[in-house]
Amino acid sequence: MVSQLFVVFNVFALLLFELTLGSDITVTHNLPAQVENSAEFSVDLVFNKGKLDEYGKFTMELPEGFTAEMVDVRDGSFTFQNQKILITWLSLPADEEFVVALKIKTGPNMNQAFDITGKFSALDGNDKVNYNIPAHQIIVGTLPGEENANDPIVVNAGCTRSVTQTSANEYEVSLTVEKEGLSQFAKVEEYLPEGAKASVVENKNAVFSTVDEKAKFVWMKLPDDNIFTVSYKVTVEGEDPDFENMEGKFSYLQEEETKKQPITTTEVTTLDEATPSDPVVQQPDPADPADPANAGAMTREEILAQKKAAEEEAQRKKEEELARLRELDQQQGGNSTEQQVEDPAQAQAAADEAKRKAEEEAQRLADEEAKRVADAEAEARRQAEEAERIAQEEKAKAEAEAARLAQAEADRRKAEEERKKAAEQAALAQQNNGQNGGNGVTNVPDPQTGVVYRVQISAGKNMVDKAYFEKRHSFSGPFYIENHEGWIKYTTGGFGVYKGARDQREDYKAAGHNFPGPFVTAYNDGTRITVQEALMITNQKWFQ
Repeated sequence: MVSQLFVVFNVFALLLFELTLGSDITVTHNLPAQVENSAEFSVDLVFNKGKLDEYGKFTMELPEGFTAEMVDVRDGSFTFQNQKILITWLSLPADEEFVVALKIKTGPNMNQAFDITGKFSALDGNDKVNYNIPAHQIIVGTLPGEENANDPIVVNAGCTRSVTQTSANEYEVSLTVEKEGLSQFAKVEEYLPEGAKASVVENKNAVFSTVDEKAKFVWMKLPDDNIFTVSYKVTVEGEDPDFENMEGKFSYLQEEETKKQPITTTEVTTLDEATPSDPVVQQPDPADPADPANAGAMTREEILAQKKAAEEEAQRKKEEELARLRELDQQQGGNSTEQQVEDPAQAQAAADEAKRKAEEEAQRLADEEAKRVADAEAEARRQAEEAERIAQEEKAKAEAEAARLAQAEADRRKAEEERKKAAEQAALAQQNNGQNGGNGVTNVPDPQTGVVYRVQISAGKNMVDKAYFEKRHSFSGPFYIENHEGWIKYTTGGFGVYKGARDQREDYKAAGHNFPGPFVTAYNDGTRITVQEALMITNQKWFQ
């Protein structure tokens, strides 16, 4: 009951008091500057909370058409309702810096710039502190007229690599990028050692990915600094990798042309060369009752037994002190017989004074012992309340973890059902295709090598056939059907040159088919990639 009142009091205090967090409390993120329509991307939120360890809350407003799912919220409670992300912690994670991972999706045909804001609030004692995340602009799809912007002339651009070994089989790779004169699209590709695994450390708002033993940083909009550093961690097995001769390239657009530069290694530091200091481990004080490890609550029987023993000890000390004073009084009386005979009244007064002092001393000792017992009882109650609080927190964590696992299982089942449904729809469409003697519908794009451009004319969650396009869009041409990122997408054509696909798109618009697109897509060896990457690979120009 006490712990529940404590939580209610903290929440009430959070509503009453509001201060501004110090400069050492920050929340940073890697929200991209631009994404495609119907895209899915991961977002990492890095919380630097300092010494805060009580109740905490994070909110973020997402525009209409966006959805969010949790990946890892560090024992917090996650909800997404009415376009608002809400994460709450009864007790913030112990680490001064921790990371929350989310998955965000965009809707189709958004083609607009949006501002995303967020707020982190927490309790510091009885005060509420908060941190407002600066507004971040994200562009979904293509904005009208943005293609006409001219890229600035590059004055100086390049990238170098430095490597530091952090353990027997782990290395941290730092990439220093110089981009004076650049502001838009750029990409770093690193060819990893065979069998190595990579994870991002610092991305500077880039989209980081690892595919086919390559680590990639992709920027739709580069950071403002002319020189900045990104880094990632590499885990290897077996022999030490040859970082001196590691291959990598830095690519960017200059005056609508793709430029590529090799990345060179400037420094490799191994454990043999480094001299790190031994870490200092703070050991808990075994005598500290505030340490949860020493917070064993006392039973009522133990408290009463301790109180009785303390009272008996106080009485014993009182009796010993009275006996000592009586003996001292007797000694003084024996040595002053002559004085007593001469003045009996004075002797009696001295005896009475000695008795009074003895009784006062005995009472003082008894009071001190009673205070010690009362303090012990108060400490026992505090320990019991602390144990109750810890038990409630553990229960809340267990319930949150159970809810998270249940949600993950529900998401897995939903994904499995959608996969089965898509497979059944694909099989049905293939069967209809065969029964119609070939109506121009292909369920899976033909395997093609190299870069191919197509035009996406529609996308949805349910499979449709040629009759649907003839009736709804007056379109009877052939098209491909593919499953991509949870959507069934329909594309036409196959062009080796971007301009050919662009012209096809414009022809569809002029013909009045009223497709929900159309827009140009790109494939490399049958794998769907972004148009920007395809243009860079083929060294082709973009046309509006």
